[in-house]
Amino acid sequence: MKKIQLIKVNPGNYSKDKSLYERVKTFNNGLIELTETFVTIITKDNKTFKSSLHKVEQDFMSETFQGSYEDGTLFRLIRPGGVVREMMMAKGKGESLSFGGMTGDGYAVHFELVDKNSPDKQEYEQDKNTKFVSATESKAETLVVTADSLKEINPNMAKEHIGRFMNLLDENDIEIIKFKHVQNILYGYVLALRLSIMDEYSANERLNKLRLRFLSSDHLRYENDIHVSGPHGGAARGIEIVPNFELKEGYLVTIYNQDGNHPIWENNIQMTPKQMKVVNKTENEIQLRGFGTDSFGASFVDYAITVHLSENEIDYIKLYMLDRGIVIKYLK
Repeated sequence: MKKIQLIKVNPGNYSKDKSLYERVKTFNNGLIELTETFVTIITKDNKTFKSSLHKVEQDFMSETFQGSYEDGTLFRLIRPGGVVREMMMAKGKGESLSFGGMTGDGYAVHFELVDKNSPDKQEYEQDKNTKFVSATESKAETLVVTADSLKEINPNMAKEHIGRFMNLLDENDIEIIKFKHVQNILYGYVLALRLSIMDEYSANERLNKLRLRFLSSDHLRYENDIHVSGPHGGAARGIEIVPNFELKEGYLVTIYNQDGNHPIWENNIQMTPKQMKVVNKTENEIQLRGFGTDSFGASFVDYAITVHLSENEIDYIKLYMLDRGIVIKYLK
C-alpha cells in the first residue's frame, strides 16, 4: 500500500456535495490500495473506505473510473494514463489521482501517492474560483508537456504529440480565454514552430480560430461612477480577444465599430489592440489587465476589461480606462 496525501482541493459549486468533499479530504495521510477494479483507503483514524471501480474512459494521458460511496452516490476517480505515469516515475514524481463529482463544476480533491513511510503532510492548496480543468484543456496540456519532454530525445514522437494537440483543438469548439492555463496552450504552437510542423503564418491562422468575439448592440458610459450616456438606441461594437502569439504571452484586445469606418482613421477600429493578461478568473467573470508598452513606449497598464459570463455564455463586457475613471459597459 501507499500513503495518499492532499495536493489541492476545490469545493465546487454545489452545497449538497459538501459532506462528500469533506469526507474525501479525510483520506489525507491514509493508506491506499488501488487497482483497475477497486480502491481501498484506510484513514489515519483507522476507518476503511472501499469501492469497486469501473473504467469509463481511457487514453494514453489519463484513465477515468467510476465508483460509489456507501450511500450509492457516484464519484469519478482520475489517474494518469500509462505513458504519463511512466514519465512521472522517470522524473521521480509520485503518482497522482483525483476524486471528483460527476459534473465538471463539482468538487475535486487531488492527491499524490507516496511511500507509506513518508512523513505526514497537512499543507495543501485550496482553490475556490476554478472548476475541474476541462477535459479538452487537460488533454491539450498533457500533449504539450509530453511533446516538450520528447523534443530533444525523440523529435518524431514529439511531432506526433503536437499533431494530436492541433487536431484536438480543431475538433473542439473552444474559446481559449476560458482556459485556465492559456500559456501551456500557446506553448504548443511554439513547439509546432520549433519542430517545423507549421510556419508562423499557419500558427497565427489557427490561433485566430480560437479568439473570443462578442458583438455588442449598445453600450453605457460611466465617468467616476456616474452614468453619463447610453444606451444610444443602437451603437454596435465588436470586441475581440485573441492570444498574443507574437509576444507568446497574454492577449490582444481590440474593439471595432460595427456601424462603419472612423471618419479620420478610415477603418472601423474603435480601440486599437491592447496587451492584456488574465489577472483573475471565476465561474462568472474573467478579468484582464493591461501590461507592457507599445512600440512607441505608451503603457497599457491603465486599460482593463471584465468578461461577465452567465451559464458559460458572455452576458456583457466592461472596458475600464483607469487613469480617466471611465467605464464602458458593452451590452448584448
